[in-house]
Amino acid sequence: MLSNRDFWQLGARELSARQFHPKAVSAFYDHDRLRTVLSDPWAKRDDVLPLPGAAEGYSVVQIVGSFGVGKTTLVRQLIGTSSRKERFPSTAKGRTTICDTEIICASGDYSAVVSFLSRDRARALIEECVEAAVSSATEGLGDSVITRRFVEHSEQRFRLAYILGKPVAPKKTDEDGDSDDETEGGGEDQPEAVDVLSDAEKSENAKRILGWIERCKALAQSVTAAVEQDTGESAETLTHADKDAFLELVDERLQQSEELQEIVDDVMEAVEERFGLIQTGLDADNSGWPVRWQISTDDRQGFLHNVSRFTGNYQERYGRLLTPLVDGIRVKGPFKPSGWAENDSVPSLVLLDGEGLGHVTSTSSSVPTSVTRRFGIAHAILLVDNAEAAMTAGPQALLRCVVSSGHERKLVVAFTHFDQMRADTFANDEDRKNFVLSSLEQAIVSLDQSLDSQTRASRRVRKHLEEGRVFFLGRLNEVLDESSKKTRGTRKALNEVTRLLAAAHLPEEATEAVPCYDLAYLFPGIHKATEQFQQNWNARLGLAYQEGIRPEHWKRIEALARRFAKQWDDKYDNLQPVAHLRTLLVERLAVFWATPKAWKPAHCTQEAKEAAIQKVTREFSARMEIYVSRRFREDHLNAWSRAYGRSGRGSGRERSNDVRMIDEDVALIPAEERASKLFDDIRGLCREAITAAGGEVLVA
Repeated sequence: MLSNRDFWQLGARELSARQFHPKAVSAFYDHDRLRTVLSDPWAKRDDVLPLPGAAEGYSVVQIVGSFGVGKTTLVRQLIGTSSRKERFPSTAKGRTTICDTEIICASGDYSAVVSFLSRDRARALIEECVEAAVSSATEGLGDSVITRRFVEHSEQRFRLAYILGKPVAPKKTDEDGDSDDETEGGGEDQPEAVDVLSDAEKSENAKRILGWIERCKALAQSVTAAVEQDTGESAETLTHADKDAFLELVDERLQQSEELQEIVDDVMEAVEERFGLIQTGLDADNSGWPVRWQISTDDRQGFLHNVSRFTGNYQERYGRLLTPLVDGIRVKGPFKPSGWAENDSVPSLVLLDGEGLGHVTSTSSSVPTSVTRRFGIAHAILLVDNAEAAMTAGPQALLRCVVSSGHERKLVVAFTHFDQMRADTFANDEDRKNFVLSSLEQAIVSLDQSLDSQTRASRRVRKHLEEGRVFFLGRLNEVLDESSKKTRGTRKALNEVTRLLAAAHLPEEATEAVPCYDLAYLFPGIHKATEQFQQNWNARLGLAYQEGIRPEHWKRIEALARRFAKQWDDKYDNLQPVAHLRTLLVERLAVFWATPKAWKPAHCTQEAKEAAIQKVTREFSARMEIYVSRRFREDHLNAWSRAYGRSGRGSGRERSNDVRMIDEDVALIPAEERASKLFDDIRGLCREAITAAGGEVLVA
């Protein structure tokens, strides 16, 4: 195994197992570094603070929505941390929640466990930031762009400024701007100067960062000069097409550059130094890299202060925050609403708050697997949206995903910023509500277009939400004083939301209806889904033309391949092949599930039929989640590694062809004269789902 590089990939374990002794295979693949890469961060937190569920009387509530709509502000109100002193979890105007946040409301002491990115992934993100800065300098962009790309990753999740400080000290006034927000960098205004940096520390951090940026600029000059000498061409005189090929050669040299790796090493060392600020509670792997931090105490203020190092975004603490290195945090304690709650007890709730969906422009956009894989454990899915611009593309995509996955009975909708709806056409709150409800109705009606009218999805969702499951909330960023008339409606709505969510874990009534399916009718849906998937991705890869889809830059395809090859993620930004294929298959087969060939008994009620359909749909969508992920991530790991390893002139095109080959193998379009592995596998998954849900298969 050591002498043959074919075995040096995680996906080659099965091949090794057929040739070598099990102990040798285990020794080769099961060491600590591989376990760190492959382990589920969720499991790291479960080992310390397992999530309670229905058996313990708890409702698990998943909170979803676009970023910036007020999800985390709502969470603060539900757990009573909205005061200016506590401010947990952190909020701001931009993309703030960048990891999974899980909150268990329970009596007793306060506990927390934080899981971190692996060393390899942290280093890779730093390397991408350094490469982005060097590439920006190569393209002749300004210092402000070079600096921004160095301190903030393009996905806006990893921000070196949080960890290492700002490259320049913030100005006290903004003479040229219109903003009165003094919290530069998106951090919220925290009045207490706790654990803030001195001016001397800020200056030292800025000096260090500017030194790295100067090294990036110098590296860009030397690499550009070397490529110009090799090609005999000047970068300044190249056409746009030739410039792209030139930059590919620059990128190849950067991949081989020892100087670039030296910059990355220095930045990585500075990042590791920040862990030294933590005195206790860290668990590290054999290399010394922290994998988990935990704490337990009865001191609420001390607890929240310690946790804020891993969740905060206050700009005065830039240089000491570890927020970008966290991939998940779970807290437990006697959290309860403060001031507005009719019931003073700690609610039996588990709140799952994650990264908001980006501002997508198309309702066909896919919901990330990081969101959809939690649907199964949630008893309620709380869709939060902004009343000022209700049910745009992102919330519509979430609504469609919840419904097509069979989880519509868990759906609750909350519209925030209701107090900020101002227009001459609104005479009162009733007018405002009707305006928002009209937008919701349009989104509901669109379900029949996207999922097929035969699914009757719009009728079911409309009926479900009319049963007191739509709420309007305003002034969530304020203390909700019981004596204030302005917050009366929000206080009433929050109490109703809390009661509804607390009861969500109660089991649904069993259905007597038994759907009977003929698997021969699967073909049209699978054919349509795979054909649409391949057309879309061939256009994205620049290998075909499709109206409305622009080819992705080769650097973004490389970043996607890198994440699959390194087993870090199944997406890069909005490039989400796993989520996209899963979404298409689940949606295109929605009509199959909604129209069984027969029912037993033949005259069961419509309500019983709908409950049975949703049950089998949930079983199927959960299996598809696992299946599509395995097919892309594990079965083609070596192919992703080859794609990522491409370099030199023309490597972008070759990498796109590699990705196309993966797509075509995973989602081969079935034809009348031949089936495909995907078709056969889905038949098997459908059979399993039908049986698990209590249905029957008429044709095996």
